[in-house]
Amino acid sequence: MTHKRDDYTVRIYCISPFEVLSKILDKIVEFEYEVYMVNEPDKYKLIKLLDKKILNIIFFCITNENETPKWTLFVEALKKIENMYIQIGVFVKDHINQKTRNIFLMNSIPVIQESFILNHPLKAIKSIFDIFEGKGSRKYIRARGLGLCEVFFYFKLKNNKILIKGNILDISSHAFSCRIELKDQIYFVPNKYINEVIVSLRGVRIPVVVKISGFSQVDTDLFIFQLYNLEMKENKFFYNSKLPPEKMNKIYNFIRFSLKTYLKHKLDSVSLEEDKGQAYSGQQC
Repeated sequence: MTHKRDDYTVRIYCISPFEVLSKILDKIVEFEYEVYMVNEPDKYKLIKLLDKKILNIIFFCITNENETPKWTLFVEALKKIENMYIQIGVFVKDHINQKTRNIFLMNSIPVIQESFILNHPLKAIKSIFDIFEGKGSRKYIRARGLGLCEVFFYFKLKNNKILIKGNILDISSHAFSCRIELKDQIYFVPNKYINEVIVSLRGVRIPVVVKISGFSQVDTDLFIFQLYNLEMKENKFFYNSKLPPEKMNKIYNFIRFSLKTYLKHKLDSVSLEEDKGQAYSGQQC
């Protein structure tokens, strides 16, 4: 079933990826694809986490023809789910025979052999994900703060410097959301840059400039801040919305950690008392 809303979200799951594929998927997060790697024993737990409100793309990997029966059962379980937006793909080692490949092709499941991604790995995976409509309408991945992220705002007032601290709820490579107490909100002026800000992600400190880019209509204490870097060009300072690589790398490292940690937490909370072959109801991951 395809998913054709203007505001849709996509999550990509890859079950037990090959080693080379695993390395690529770790890097592909930097191109703003929301990708989760799942261990093969957790594949039926994953079914119970799939969200009915989004597009779920699921890839699995076959290294031996003897694995085919367990994966055909898994595909059957996926196809039994009603009112769920799911696309399926399978990566195979080059030596996998055509008979095995045909089992999945006859079920309208694309089969991608490993050699296809070896020469130009990032380009190949991006092209595959784009064919599967793997980005959705969101430009940036949002990672949950998990209670491990803080932000420190410094304001200069005459001869004094005021420090205001907040907890980051979620963050992307572009912006973050943070709750500001009512007594401190007088210091935050819309469309005004705050030049001295430290974002702390699991203790990794990143100096940035921020500007308020929005507010929550539900929670009036929730502010959205866009990230900037203060730079100089032709003897003039300017605000660059694209952070330098050393800062972006720190943010993406946290995003990877957050995605992995959140999925692990959700999988650990799942019980598999039900029959694996039945259709599960979708819930938000």
